Parts: sequence; structure tokens; C-alpha cells
Amino acid sequence: MRKAISSRDRLSVTLRYLATGNTFKDLSYSTRIAPNTISSIVRSTLAAIIQILGPRVINLPSTADEWELVGHKFEMLWNFPHCIGSLDGKHIIFVC
Repeated sequence: MRKAISSRDRLSVTLRYLATGNTFKDLSYSTRIAPNTISSIVRSTLAAIIQILGPRVINLPSTADEWELVGHKFEMLWNFPHCIGSLDGKHIIFVC
């Protein structure tokens, strides 16, 4: 049997995937791990991170007043009314 992939290597591959956005095939060249194995490693590592850190880090508003407060803060900070947040990293082309 071959040696199991360590948790350190699993986290390293997952973080590199998230940081670079490279394909699994590209990552397989630098890590010497098969692309299909990288796919399952990334999925399982992210699931574990979400399960453990999710309740501690991700706080979603639960009432209408809390959502209104988020919208008000976003409007004061960015001068963008009726919005509760934004996403970064997606390029969208607008056409007149």
C-alpha cells in the first residue's frame, strides 16, 4: 500500500487551490497528486473547515432589523442604497 496523504499536504493543496484558482490538473504537476484525488481532497477539506469554523466565524443576521442594519452600514460605507453586501472576484461585462 502507498502512504496516505498527510493532513498538512491536504490543507496545503486546498489553500493553494483557493489562492491561485488553478485547475486540479495544474495543481497535480506541482504536488504530484492525481487531479481526481485533489478534487476529493479539496471537497473534504473545505467541508471540514466549514463544519468546524463555520459556526465560529460566519454570523448571518437572523431578524429583519439585523438585515436592515447591515444594509444601512453598507449604504453609509459605500454610498450604495438597498444593498446588503457584495461579492468580489467576478468580472461582469455590462452592455448599454
